[in-house]
Amino acid sequence: MTTHSQLNLIMFATVVGLAIFLYLRPESESTQEYKVSTQLIETVEHVRIVRNEQEIVLARSNNNWQLKKPIAAQADENKVNQLLGILSASSNQSFMLTEQANLGLDQPLVQLYIEDEYFGFGGLAPTTNLQYLETNNIIYLVSPRYSVQLPVNPLELINTSLLASNEIPIQFETDHLRIHQQNRIWDIVSPESTVELNQDEFNRWIHMWHSVSADHVSFYGHLTSDEDENSTIKISLQDGQDVIFKLMQNDLELALLRVDEGISYHFPIDVGKQLLDPRK
Repeated sequence: MTTHSQLNLIMFATVVGLAIFLYLRPESESTQEYKVSTQLIETVEHVRIVRNEQEIVLARSNNNWQLKKPIAAQADENKVNQLLGILSASSNQSFMLTEQANLGLDQPLVQLYIEDEYFGFGGLAPTTNLQYLETNNIIYLVSPRYSVQLPVNPLELINTSLLASNEIPIQFETDHLRIHQQNRIWDIVSPESTVELNQDEFNRWIHMWHSVSADHVSFYGHLTSDEDENSTIKISLQDGQDVIFKLMQNDLELALLRVDEGISYHFPIDVGKQLLDPRK
């Protein structure tokens, strides 16, 4: 057998041997993942967030999330669902709670309580930059995004819509205008008004009150100059409740202070004028 033939035979044997090894070798075990919670997001009704001894409390009622502390206001459903995302989190590392101090869990950056389940967020692991999370006396390593999504300021959780989805208006009343719905028909009933609108125009205006989002919200909002806080808007709802807004405006923006919340919703002046009058 020539040298060339020997080399070909050796190469063939090597390839066959490698193929047999790859075929017969056991499959590597997949990385095990540990769920940090067994709670279902859709069953949660109470949430508490503690940071720097400041507390934010949320509660769900009739499928609507509300801020309860430090203020009472409508909560943004999407943002609440984001912070509840920790319930769906998994980790490929878990170990029993023994020593908290070295992990930053003795003084957590933020504490989250979902129903009666506690989540404490500690420091970052030096090699992976994953965050230490303590819950049910077990420590997990999770993405830092879960703690980043927890608000520092309660205003971050407020729904920027003026009315909740279950707040159905049947009457709007301002200093100069009253608009009423009867038998599902809207009409301007102010004695001095000679303007007529069709039902499509009314419905678009009502929809705007539900769908428009404020540029930003603030506590008892303050504008810079030329403020006007004399006007009031009273909205009567289908359930018999009233929602009252106080109007503040200057040349650049209009703010509607929702009295029952103590929250001001700020809009550009052109959007604000459309909200105040369906004839605009």
